[in-house]
Amino acid sequence: MSAWIESEDGIWEHHKTVKLCGLLGIKLVAAVGHLTSLWHFVLRNAWRDADLSPWGDAGIEMACRWEGEAGKMVKALRECGRDGGPGFLEGSTVHGWLERAGKLVQDRFYNEKRRQDVAQKNTDAVKRRKSDATQPNPTQPNHTKPKTSSPATAGGNHDGFEQWWETYPKKVAKEAARKAWKKLGPSPQMQSMLLNAVKAQCSCDQWTKDDGRFIPNPTTWLNQGRWTDEVKVKAPEAAAPAKTCESEKCPIFTGGVRPKGMTFPKDCDRCEAATRA
Repeated sequence: MSAWIESEDGIWEHHKTVKLCGLLGIKLVAAVGHLTSLWHFVLRNAWRDADLSPWGDAGIEMACRWEGEAGKMVKALRECGRDGGPGFLEGSTVHGWLERAGKLVQDRFYNEKRRQDVAQKNTDAVKRRKSDATQPNPTQPNHTKPKTSSPATAGGNHDGFEQWWETYPKKVAKEAARKAWKKLGPSPQMQSMLLNAVKAQCSCDQWTKDDGRFIPNPTTWLNQGRWTDEVKVKAPEAAAPAKTCESEKCPIFTGGVRPKGMTFPKDCDRCEAATRA
């Protein structure tokens, strides 16, 4: 069965796509085709974290089906972001992969965990059958040494929940969140993805405004798959330009001498400075 990813119609007018066309000198339909080819490659080969570093720049351009100048496509993918922000590529990792394929990634991790659980149950069943067959007298005590807990198990953090809980900024209903975590059953790779998502969202507009009033409860965040939410960071407001006076009567232009009967403009920084002096 072939897999699929979301391809929203906004990709055609997205500022990154438009800039990519300009950097490469190609038409919009060609740019979307190259991007779709790249995403399909990630879906087949690097769906866990979208890290394409094992393939190198040449492999990334092959994934895009780029036939132009070597290195030009990868360079454009990294530089097509707005105001120095990340483009479609951030280093060798596809930017925004979880937003594009988060549901698919979640389902694959879940199915992988189910297969591991089934395999473990089958292995345990075989071990029990062998143990029963080799026990000469069921009434005799079994002197097999009990298994000792590993340090990770003894510490209670072998499933990664405690580390995630310490990172999550809103500390409410911990036991409910623990149950949601166990139900999700994230693999080590998914645990890392969840931690990175929390760290990224801690700086987004929704989580920082009103003293964190709109941060979702931990249990809600896990049950609703909120790690796939888009992270929007408010750009800093540009400082207002300094006011200047262009009046020929301004003391700045007359040697610092205030003409008789002159009223200084109150909206002129220079004139106000001259007045104070």
